[in-house]
Amino acid sequence: MAGEQLQVLNALDVAKTQWYHFTAIVIAGMGFFTDAYDLFCISLVTKLLGRIYYFDASSASPGTLPPNVSAAVNGVAFCGTLSGQLFFGWLGDKLGRKKVYGMTLMMMVICSVASGLSFGHTAKGVMATLCFFRFWLGFGIGGDYPLSATIMSEYANKKTRGAFIAAVFAMQGFGILAGGIVAIVVSAAFKSRFDAPAYAVDRAGSTVPEADYIWRIILMLGALPAALTYYWRMKMPETARYTALVAKNAKQAAADMSKVLRVEIVVEQNEAATEEANSFGLFSREFARRHGLHLVGTATTWFLLDIAFYSQNLFQKDIFSAINWIPKAATMNAIEEVFRIARAQTLIALCGTVPGYWYTVAFIDIIGRFAIQIMGFFFMTVFMLGLAIPYHHWTTKGNHIGFVVVYAFTFFFANFGPNSTTFIVPAEIFPARLRSTCHGISAAAGKAGAMVGAFGFLYAAQSRDPAKRDKGYPAGIGVRNALFVLAACNLLGLVFTFLVPESKGKSLEEMSGENEAEELMESLQLLASSRSVTIVTGDGSDSRRNRVTAIIVVGALGYVFIWWKGWKLSDMMFVTRRGLSDACTRVGKQLELLSSSIAAAKRQISSRMDRVDSNLDECKELAAATKCEVSQLHGDLSLFHTEVESVHRAVQTLETKLGRIEGSQDFATRGVYQLCQFVERLEQGRNQEFLQDSPTTSQRAIELPQTSSVVARTSSLPPLAVESPSPSSTSPSIALESPRILRSSTAVSASGLKELQDISNAIKPGSMKSNMMSGNTSEVSNGTTEEPNGTAPSSSRSIWKSTEEQNSAVPSSSRSMWKLPSISFLSRTRSSAT
Repeated sequence: MAGEQLQVLNALDVAKTQWYHFTAIVIAGMGFFTDAYDLFCISLVTKLLGRIYYFDASSASPGTLPPNVSAAVNGVAFCGTLSGQLFFGWLGDKLGRKKVYGMTLMMMVICSVASGLSFGHTAKGVMATLCFFRFWLGFGIGGDYPLSATIMSEYANKKTRGAFIAAVFAMQGFGILAGGIVAIVVSAAFKSRFDAPAYAVDRAGSTVPEADYIWRIILMLGALPAALTYYWRMKMPETARYTALVAKNAKQAAADMSKVLRVEIVVEQNEAATEEANSFGLFSREFARRHGLHLVGTATTWFLLDIAFYSQNLFQKDIFSAINWIPKAATMNAIEEVFRIARAQTLIALCGTVPGYWYTVAFIDIIGRFAIQIMGFFFMTVFMLGLAIPYHHWTTKGNHIGFVVVYAFTFFFANFGPNSTTFIVPAEIFPARLRSTCHGISAAAGKAGAMVGAFGFLYAAQSRDPAKRDKGYPAGIGVRNALFVLAACNLLGLVFTFLVPESKGKSLEEMSGENEAEELMESLQLLASSRSVTIVTGDGSDSRRNRVTAIIVVGALGYVFIWWKGWKLSDMMFVTRRGLSDACTRVGKQLELLSSSIAAAKRQISSRMDRVDSNLDECKELAAATKCEVSQLHGDLSLFHTEVESVHRAVQTLETKLGRIEGSQDFATRGVYQLCQFVERLEQGRNQEFLQDSPTTSQRAIELPQTSSVVARTSSLPPLAVESPSPSSTSPSIALESPRILRSSTAVSASGLKELQDISNAIKPGSMKSNMMSGNTSEVSNGTTEEPNGTAPSSSRSIWKSTEEQNSAVPSSSRSMWKLPSISFLSRTRSSAT
């Protein structure tokens, strides 16, 4: 049976690279694409979650997740991943790779969608449901680690096995990159549609309600690539090595491989029964003797790596904010902050993360796993120290690009180094019946390191300055000291790498010792034929070869570094005093040049600062002058407004006066019209007065106005009161005035024009004024002026009395008087002689 097994497996080891190998890479790689997307996209939206669900209107800084909530959101997926790696790793060895492979993918699809649909009436409720679904999402992701690596290693040939497994793992880089791109696209779309002011401008308005959809969409899109590959994953056959070595069915293994690979596998019938030589268990002494140190090496290196790798990936946003590459949160709104964090993380992934993965794919089967892992840990240590030692230099303005470049190199050598090799090696060096389990244990140790990084770095990176510390967090050691700790973890990982064997160019059975019985039989056959045989065990040779390889690699890297810097060995050795003196002289000259350069730069900066100050002073003066002019213009506008109001009031007054004048003109016109009618009637009755000079004539003359058209127009008024004047000695003023009236009336001519002149003379301004002002002391009723008690005014009675005295003195004359609407009185005296 061992011969059958070796025949099938040897056919797989020597098979050429075919199309199905690339199909298997894509099918298995999509799982890792989803793994990386789901695990790392949460770091893009944690600040957004704090703004939405933990908003504090009284705080000067935007809302952030409390320490326990942030640790749970970032770390709960790793708890699920650790559990899934152990469980599905063990289950993959018990039930087979294919049966378990579909379960993990379906769990990832369901929980990715459910994470985006997290619900709750309070912030704690939403965070609790999110953590619940992310735990089970991590559980499914954890199962994908050991199964994908094991399946790809068992499908591949030994010549390109490392590149194939590395290509599956490299899909993780595309997942990280895709997460950043999706976050950029979604946040940019929402930003253009729902723009909002910065937090410092409007605290409540800086986070629009639609921002809640952003993180949900980003999380839910992680289910799409996994769902697309579910059908093809179910179509994959069981691996030949599991079927042949674990299920002990070489014929089925040959049939399965013949369906997907163009290989000719002939299996003989009726072979011997299955041997139980290599049936030791995971916790047996034999396993500890053969693979105990290997498992310690793979688990420890993966643990130390993930402390540094995941802490940097999950908290890139904090590092970017600490070096001021991303503006302060208060100067942005919620959607803009997501956009800037995603853009920075995508740039790092594009420049460092993704290239590092594919460098490993290209060189792992050339350089070897051990050398790449040593090199990666070494340069990660160097670049971490390069970030930590001059940290204050990197945080100053203008040096951010240098920090980003060095930071990207740490990711480049993490992926072109231990992040890839720690995934590859556990799938190659353990027996087939324990391969998935041991890979799960190693990966679970790595996720334990990721949890340390997720929880530890979150607190350790907090500043000691309360102003720079996130709300609710205790004082930490700061980003600089945290980088020193990560550098120390990388250095320890380099040391533990020496426990891991090199598997380049070897079959899986050779590395795991599963073909020892066949090798022993061949050796015994050689002994029986009397040939000298040298049996070389793998206990001491591997360690010596690894040490030699490490020395060669470190020496080569050191030489490359010296060559890149342009140094010479003679420049680095001070053998004589003269050489030391020359070196000191050169250093002194270089320092002088540096000092002069610094002085020149200082002078240039000072001159520029002076120019800037002068420009600022000019701007200040211009601003002050502009302010004065604006103030003066404002005053002029106020005066103009006042004048316009004054003109408006004057125009209104003028309109009122014009109205009054028009009324007066209408009144005067009516009076003249009435006078003209009255004069006409006088002309008609003049001849009768001359013919009949008797009291009856005077009486008719007095009553004449009552029949006029003017009185007819006011028919509602009572007849004019005519009172015969009686002589009175108590009215000297009236008596004095009466002769004047009589004198004016004796000069009447026979013509109508003379009569009109007499009437005009009788109408005096004083009398009209007294009539107009009589309303102050008397009441006007029906066109006649009366006293409040209904009697005629005293002035009218006195006038009539003086007139009677005149009439008594001149019997031949007759006098009549009546009241018109616009004339106080009218007297006419005719001489009988005339």
